[in-house]
Amino acid sequence: MKFLADESVDYQIVDHLRQDGHEIWYVAEMEPGISDDVVLD
Repeated sequence: MKFLADESVDYQIVDHLRQDGHEIWYVAEMEPGISDDVVLD
């Protein structure tokens, strides 16, 4: 399954989901501080 995790999501959750085989796009790794409108686009 694919997820987009906002930067407010704890990294341990992201890491656990990745270990379970999920594809996670994590805003904190991509472009921290971007606006919610940009994340939604």
